[in-house]
Amino acid sequence: MRTSPDRTIDISVVVICYNQERTIAAALDSVLTQTARDRIGEIFVVDDCSTDGTLAVARAMAERQSGITVIARDANSGGCAAPRNDGILRATGTHVALLDGDDTWHPDKIATQIAALEACPGIGLLYSDYVTFDALTGQETRGTANHHAATDVDQLRRFFIHGGPVLPSCAVLSRAAIEAAGLFDATMPFNEDSEYWLRVAAVAPIHHQPLALLRKRTWYGSLGSEKYGLENLACKAEITRRMVRIVPGLADAVPAREARIAYKTALHFFATGDRAAARRQLRRCLGLDPTLGKARLALALSYMASDPDAALHRARGLWARRPLALR
Repeated sequence: MRTSPDRTIDISVVVICYNQERTIAAALDSVLTQTARDRIGEIFVVDDCSTDGTLAVARAMAERQSGITVIARDANSGGCAAPRNDGILRATGTHVALLDGDDTWHPDKIATQIAALEACPGIGLLYSDYVTFDALTGQETRGTANHHAATDVDQLRRFFIHGGPVLPSCAVLSRAAIEAAGLFDATMPFNEDSEYWLRVAAVAPIHHQPLALLRKRTWYGSLGSEKYGLENLACKAEITRRMVRIVPGLADAVPAREARIAYKTALHFFATGDRAAARRQLRRCLGLDPTLGKARLALALSYMASDPDAALHRARGLWARRPLALR
């Protein structure tokens, strides 16, 4: 569906779920209780062949609430891309907001994001900060994304190097950007969202709102909890190659991007207790980008701190609490 330039913004919501019987109702409630509920035209719940009662809960809510359509996949996809694509293909709104079945939105999320989209209609990807909370302990941590403004010069290059993170449940995509960039790549085992955001950024401006508009649930063993795993990082290298093929002008930014991938690989090794491997990655990182101060700090802490992983967590926490202008 093509969007008329003067069409009022209306949001299609795509909620994906798999074995989230205990959380899917809260996720949907956070959509239904939005202060801008009248701007949400349709809600698609895509169940990826859950083996628990997720589908039954979603169908029961759809019976009670108008505007919810439940899509039950015939086969489990093994990931998030295919279910998201199923919902996106059914969506008819000017914009599509994504939500995972174990996350919840701030009540003003859609109202806040619509205001930004109305102020800058060309935005292809809008995203926000978030709060993560441990499903076992209830501990909350503010998550801060890198700031990219729709008006930034050379925005794609900066996003290619620094990334987001852009959590899918924070994201709103324009119909025009989806049509230009295509769908999520369901063949990627990890980072299919990061790859997609870059493809969107290649065709439309992106914009970050420094507001915590999402509560992200985490628990041990989830895919998110393994975000610095080596298989995940290998996918980042593949994304680098893909983006240079799509936008050859990004080639000169590859060393800076690879430096940051090496830094994240070092964090993985610190978390597993392999200091020697972490130091090798940090030295590689600094060889690629000698200006990366956090890598120098991490290398120093690897010699000075008895627990470098814990020390780095504390240092990153202090950095995240600095004012946005100083980061």
